[in-house]
Amino acid sequence: NDIYNNTMSNVVYNVPSNGMFFSSTNTGTFLEILKPITGDFYLFKSFIIFEMLSYFLSGVLFYFIIKGYNNSNKKNMFTILILFLYQMGYPLLNLLYGFHYWGLIILVISTIIITIKELVTNKMYNNPIMIIMLFIQLLSVFITYYLYVPVIYAALGFYFLYLSCIKKEITLKRSIVYITIILIIPFIFGMLFFNIIGEYFMNTGPESNMSIDGYNYKNLLGNIIYILPLFFYNIYNEIKKHQLTLVTFISILNIIYLILLFILCMKGIMSNYYFSKIYNLLWLNVFICLANVTYNSKENFVNFYVCSYIIISIFAILRVETILNKFNPNISSNTIISNIGNIYDKNIEELSDRKFLINKDTYELLNHVKEHEDEYKNIRGEIPFIALYYRKIWSSQILDIVSSNKYNNKNSNLKLDTMYLNSIDEIKDDYDVKYFVWIPDKQNSAKIDINDYTIIYENECGYVLKK
Repeated sequence: NDIYNNTMSNVVYNVPSNGMFFSSTNTGTFLEILKPITGDFYLFKSFIIFEMLSYFLSGVLFYFIIKGYNNSNKKNMFTILILFLYQMGYPLLNLLYGFHYWGLIILVISTIIITIKELVTNKMYNNPIMIIMLFIQLLSVFITYYLYVPVIYAALGFYFLYLSCIKKEITLKRSIVYITIILIIPFIFGMLFFNIIGEYFMNTGPESNMSIDGYNYKNLLGNIIYILPLFFYNIYNEIKKHQLTLVTFISILNIIYLILLFILCMKGIMSNYYFSKIYNLLWLNVFICLANVTYNSKENFVNFYVCSYIIISIFAILRVETILNKFNPNISSNTIISNIGNIYDKNIEELSDRKFLINKDTYELLNHVKEHEDEYKNIRGEIPFIALYYRKIWSSQILDIVSSNKYNNKNSNLKLDTMYLNSIDEIKDDYDVKYFVWIPDKQNSAKIDINDYTIIYENECGYVLKK
C-alpha cells in the first residue's frame, strides 16, 4: 500500500528516507496499477512499459519544443528528421540501458521549457496557474535528480531578470515574485530535505557520493564535436539579435557547468559516472539549437553544415563502416563515422545484439524457484545461485530473494560484489545449505559434477539441486 516510505527495502539496500522520490512515486504508482495483471513475478514488464511510454513522451515534448521554431509547413518533414535523430541518441540510450531517472529529469525540464514558452508568448505573467505549474515543475527537478538543479534554477533566475531588466516585458517586482516562489522556496526545501551541504561540502569521510564511480555510457566529445559549431553559432546569433530564450540561458550554463564538472573530474573529486550524466541535458539543448538555427538561418553554409551532420548521423545509425568491414576488414584501420556518431552506433549495436541474460527458460526456472522458495531457503532465508554475475543480480531482484550464501544483513555500504560472488566450494562446505540453483556457463560448468547432487528441477536453462 505504501509506494514510497523509509521502511521499504529490497535484498540489496534500504530505501533512504530522504531519497529523490519522483521516480519511485510515479513508477511505483504505475506498477501498482498493473500489478493485478502482472503479479509480483512479472512486475518488471510494467517497468519496461513505463520506460517506453516515457521514451514516447520525450519525443512528443521535444517535437512541440522545436515546432515553435518552424513557421512553414514545408519543413515539417525536416522537423520529423531532427526528432528522429534526437530520439535515436541519448533518449534511446536511456531506454536501452535502463538509466530511468535520466529520462524522467529530461521530461521535467522539457515541460518547463514548454511552460515558459507559453508564458512568454501569451503574456500570462499574472496568471496564478502558471506560477503554480512552474513551482511544481521546479520542485520536481530537485526530487527527480538534483544534479541538474544548478543549471535549471540559475537559467530561470537569469531569464526572469532578463525579461524584467532588459526586455522590459515584466516589472522587476513581478520578476522577484516569480524567482521567490518558483526558485527560492523549492531550492531551500531541496537543500534541507536532501542535506546537500552536509553530503557534498561537509563530508569528511574518504569519499562522498559524488566520487563514487559506476557503470555508465561515457563519451567525452565524439557525439557533439561536429554539432558544437552550430550550437555556438545559434547562441551567438540570439545574443547578437537580443532574442534570448530560456534554452539560450540553459545552454550557456550547461557548457559552464560541464567545464566545472570536468575540472572536478580531472582532480578526482567527481567520478566519471556522475560527470557523464550531464550530457543528457546537453543533448536536448544541442538539438533544440540545431532546430532553431536550421529554421531561422538564411546562410547557405549553415544548411550545408546541417545536411552533412545529418548524413554522418544516418551513416552511424546504419553502421555503414561495420557493413563495409564485413566485405573487406582491411579497407580502413579506424571508424571515423562511428566515432563521431558513437551514440547512434552504440544504440544500434545494442538493438541488434539478440543475446539474452534472462530468456524464456530462465523465467520458467525462476518461476519454479518462486513457487517453492519456502522449501528451498536455508536457515538464513537465502537461496544460493551459481550463475553469471548479472544473472544473479536479475534473479535476486525478480524473486526478491538473496541469491548468495551467508549474506543475511542488508547493508547499503556493502559492495554488490560481496553479495553476488560465491563459489561452489562455499556452498559445498556449508551444512546449512540443502538446495541451490545452478545456471551453467563456461566459467562454472567444470566445477560442478551433477552426479553428486539430486536433481529437483531442470530445464534447458539450469537446475535446482539438492545436496
